[in-house]
Amino acid sequence: MHGPACFGTGCDSRAGRHVPARAVLLSLLALAVPITASALAPGWHDRPSGLLVMLPALIPPFLLSYHKGWVGASRALAAGMATLALVHLELEALSITPPSATLTLSLLLLLVTVSVGSGWLSELLLREREAARAVALLDPLTGLPNRRALVDTLERAWAQGLRGMPLSVVFFDLDHFKRINDRFGHAVGDRVLRSFGETLQRRTRQMDRSGRFGGEEFLSILVDCPPEGALAFAESIRRQVERTDFGAGPLTVSAGVATLDAGMNAPDVLVAAADRALYEAKASGRNQSVWLQNTARPEARPAADDSAPPPALPVRTHVLVVDDDERMLKAVTSMLERLGCRVTACIEPLEAVDVIRTGAPVDVLMTDVIMPSVSGFALGDMVGRIRPDLPILYVSGYPQSDVYWGGTPGSTRGFLEKPIDIEELEPALARLLAEAHPDAAGSSTPTRRTALAREADLWRMEEKRLESSILLIDDSAAALRSLSQTLEREGYTNLEAHEDPVAALRSLRRKEYDLVITDLHMPGVDGFQLLRQLNRHGRQPGRTAPFLPVLVLTGDGDPESRRRALDLGAADFLTKPFDELEARARVRNLLHLQRFFRRLSSDRDRLDAIVQERTAELADSQTEIAHRLAMAAEYRDDVTGRHALRVGLLASRIARELGLAPRDVDLLRRAAPLHDVGKIGVPDAILRKPTSLAGDEIETIRAHTEIGGRILDRARSELLRTARDIALHHHERWDGEGYPHGLAGPAIPL
Repeated sequence: MHGPACFGTGCDSRAGRHVPARAVLLSLLALAVPITASALAPGWHDRPSGLLVMLPALIPPFLLSYHKGWVGASRALAAGMATLALVHLELEALSITPPSATLTLSLLLLLVTVSVGSGWLSELLLREREAARAVALLDPLTGLPNRRALVDTLERAWAQGLRGMPLSVVFFDLDHFKRINDRFGHAVGDRVLRSFGETLQRRTRQMDRSGRFGGEEFLSILVDCPPEGALAFAESIRRQVERTDFGAGPLTVSAGVATLDAGMNAPDVLVAAADRALYEAKASGRNQSVWLQNTARPEARPAADDSAPPPALPVRTHVLVVDDDERMLKAVTSMLERLGCRVTACIEPLEAVDVIRTGAPVDVLMTDVIMPSVSGFALGDMVGRIRPDLPILYVSGYPQSDVYWGGTPGSTRGFLEKPIDIEELEPALARLLAEAHPDAAGSSTPTRRTALAREADLWRMEEKRLESSILLIDDSAAALRSLSQTLEREGYTNLEAHEDPVAALRSLRRKEYDLVITDLHMPGVDGFQLLRQLNRHGRQPGRTAPFLPVLVLTGDGDPESRRRALDLGAADFLTKPFDELEARARVRNLLHLQRFFRRLSSDRDRLDAIVQERTAELADSQTEIAHRLAMAAEYRDDVTGRHALRVGLLASRIARELGLAPRDVDLLRRAAPLHDVGKIGVPDAILRKPTSLAGDEIETIRAHTEIGGRILDRARSELLRTARDIALHHHERWDGEGYPHGLAGPAIPL
């Protein structure tokens, strides 16, 4: 851990660089080659290829200088010269003529040249790296440390603060800065920011650090500084700004002060407390410094009673989510909707205040602690003035302890750590609501656990994320190793890594994976070609996985490349060099998505089987009803009903010979037995008359075709519609001499 002196100036990170054990071991083995060769192959130096034996001694300068610069190069040179001396002594001891002076001097000159050259080059690279790192930590406009550098400094100072050293932060905000930009233009606004930055930097102690946090906001980190000293520092800056002419009219600044207090469980809580004080200063008229002294005691996290059933999340809980990170906002919204919640998502904190002002029935406010415009604590204060009873769930990027800061805004509040997991989100919301409304606990109000218990249980049963099979593809061995180690630390156990995309495609044909992580730009088969292959592979018969998510690794910020990858099926992107927490979160979200799709596919297959079964049952029921209706019609003149069955079988045989589709053949087999259903309307005296029928009796019995048509008319079932045509037209003749309509040839329905 760097001491306080490192807070104001950049520390040389080369001093802390170490040489990996593998590099040291390889260097020792390389130096041992000429010594061993002298014992095992005497006279090597007299052979034409003898110089090759000494070449391994040039390896240490490259290895050690890469890690230690000039220091490593000088150590490698010393080790190489010592090796030459040992070789000479060994040859003398074995009574072997040592190498000539010319060869020895040549080897020594080569060793010095390589050592000096590699040391110079490595030192140059190290300096360039340090310069690039310094530029990445500086705000390009003011030259002050940027937000990233301030966070790094705060984390180091936080560790000292936890050991008892006073730590304070001051948030500065230029009052009405937007008016300056609107009135004088952005060029003047930039000059004002630079001038204020210079003023702040001049008055900041060497052991402290001040920088630009974002926009017109500046943050000062004051180590070994009690709140009174921080307030005095803020007032001195405020008075200096008041007296200084920045060339844009009168300028004032507001400041919020916060000091590390018992119960503050993360650095972002300290920053949020200062931002809360800053908003109090602005709300009180601006141009002042405010320290909100906390008199509340730290609060313990509510202990979970293992013997009692966990609280349930009420159905349709309305959650107001606020986060300036659009991707995080979408992810949290998706999780909450899966939990059955209604969600209102806001990327701007002040939008959330407007939602509360409208009287929307919000049950919980869920907000990020640190946001560029308004912190979560300041938002909690604003919302608390409108809805004092509203529970607030704060989301922090730091691990949460069992004790909360007593000054946290909100009548009922809790903390949740990023990255957010759905299995942690649900109980956190349920506990918060149960604490806010203890009278409602145990009531008969329907809950998600009671209404969707089976859904939740099924989800948890299928949630085996850490056992998921993940395929990693990258032509860089270092990138593969880094990503594998990141996922292994998360607990993933089923990883397979390939540097060769072709080998990875072969693995995909042999095995099914839950997730593919691939680089976009690779020699031979690049990421775009790989995505096309994956698309074709996913459409092959026999693949059971309904969805194979692909996470693309890329250092390419070109929007066209990203759009092209998305069109080819990429599910998400991870930018190189990747952040470990971000990588874990993206992998976790895609695996959740993959399991969700798999479950949907399983449910779909199950429902398809049920539908097919029910359809078959319905078809059988319709056939049975039709068969019994045909028997009822035939029963009056053929008690066996075999005539109706024979007609159905004969019709289906003829249809098959005509080349009709199997479905139509089956339909005719089931519908044709209803051809004489109209006989139900024919009197028994005529239907069962043993002698020939008279003229009017013939017309009566011929009417059974139209009676059958009317009985089956306007049916919705395809079976009964077909039977209607058969019953109405089955006595038509090809020559037109049939009845009831005298149709001829093709005019008769098939």
